[in-house]
Amino acid sequence: MENFEIPSESLQASRSTAHWEYYNARINDSVTGWCVGKVSDQEWLQIQFNGNHYITAVANQGTHRGFVIEFTLAFSRGLDWFDYHENGTIKVRVKSYC
Repeated sequence: MENFEIPSESLQASRSTAHWEYYNARINDSVTGWCVGKVSDQEWLQIQFNGNHYITAVANQGTHRGFVIEFTLAFSRGLDWFDYHENGTIKVRVKSYC
């Protein structure tokens, strides 16, 4: 995502705050980043890939205004969403603090 090979049109989010829009949710974003504006475990950021892709790393980055300390990674192959598991355990979880 950092190099914009995934276009901003492929991003969606549950909400954003002014100047911290979801389409800025990229590592090392030179504009601002993404922030929902409240402490919540109900917010989400969605990236739509065209075709099958292997995700080899997931990273996040905070600022002086806030940060994410915990998140869940999920995927969909249609209408249903599935948490990412390893050995029967949900691998990652997210909570937002911005």
